[in-house]
Amino acid sequence: MKFLNRKDVITAYVNYDARKKNNPIPKDLADWPWSDPNALDFEFSRHEFKPGIITGYKIWRAVQLSRLDLLNCAVVNHIFCDFQSPSEHLPRVLSKLIHHPVFRQWKPNKPTEWYEWLESGKPFPDDWPLILRPAVRSEAPAKYYIEDGSGRAVCFLRRLCNHPEESGVAMGYLGVEPDSASNFMQQRFPELLIQA
Repeated sequence: MKFLNRKDVITAYVNYDARKKNNPIPKDLADWPWSDPNALDFEFSRHEFKPGIITGYKIWRAVQLSRLDLLNCAVVNHIFCDFQSPSEHLPRVLSKLIHHPVFRQWKPNKPTEWYEWLESGKPFPDDWPLILRPAVRSEAPAKYYIEDGSGRAVCFLRRLCNHPEESGVAMGYLGVEPDSASNFMQQRFPELLIQA
């Protein structure tokens, strides 16, 4: 798969996330400070996008995620809070989560453009990218962590598990070269900076 710079990935993400949330695309997007991860975090926060990982990588790789790839991903598990008691600890790695009843029952708690689409068996669109980074030790045995798109990944993987004859893939961007100048990366993920 091809490599992309930060501007390409952020532009694709902002276009998708703005459409998903029915928010305007920032008019000054083309003029954002593409070489400064901390200034980009400011722009993300100012326009109500999720800062952090997506600004913390300089280089990304476009990836297609098969069933096996998704099973090796970890996801945020608080999306399942409506389906469990708050004290219950759920696995974050999808290969372990697929054995839990909540994996079969979960659906988003608000209307989305993707839930019915994925549930009905349609292909995963290229313009709904999952945002991934390498997993850290605390997320073992996952290989990757899905920073944005946990719900989409769960629904798509559930469909692939329910229909083993399907061989679809999900589109994503995987961070491959972290930016050591990123305050977010320094504070939250020094392990990823060391691995680079």
